[in-house]
Amino acid sequence: RDSRGTPLDMDDDENAVQRFPPFRVRKRGGAHAPPALDLLFVRWGGDKEPEDCNTRRAGSWGASGSVVSATYAGHLLDFAYSRLGVDYGCVTAYVGSTDDMRTLCGRRLRGLLRGRHVAACYLLWPARFDDGTAGRPGMVAAQGLLDLMQRIEQCGVPSRFPHSAHVYRA
Repeated sequence: RDSRGTPLDMDDDENAVQRFPPFRVRKRGGAHAPPALDLLFVRWGGDKEPEDCNTRRAGSWGASGSVVSATYAGHLLDFAYSRLGVDYGCVTAYVGSTDDMRTLCGRRLRGLLRGRHVAACYLLWPARFDDGTAGRPGMVAAQGLLDLMQRIEQCGVPSRFPHSAHVYRA
């Protein structure tokens, strides 16, 4: 997705490369030292754009944007940068439905996280009545999200946003 959250055409080679200002890039260490923190973001990647939830009609989320928006994710990463500089990394898994969440492999995602500390953030809305089909991007079946969170936690990646899975199961 681009900076506005619009899906990229991956058939275009230009979209396969991300560009960042040099001050935002961590230089490789001699031994390729792992970052202090690696984050796993699980975000909405369905057809309807998450930024649609930032409008006045959708709840007036303010400057931080709604939880499912690229704006919100950007603020979380800006916070990590403010605390750690470039000593962090982020892996993002985009889902467009509950079925997509079932296909995510916790062990594979854990293998992508090399940081000394790891954490998962689920930037989705758990719902008992919707799966992104009622015009609200980011809504996924609550049970499917909790199952994903539990699978990821069992692979050694604690949930840090919004809460750990066991809190919801209590």
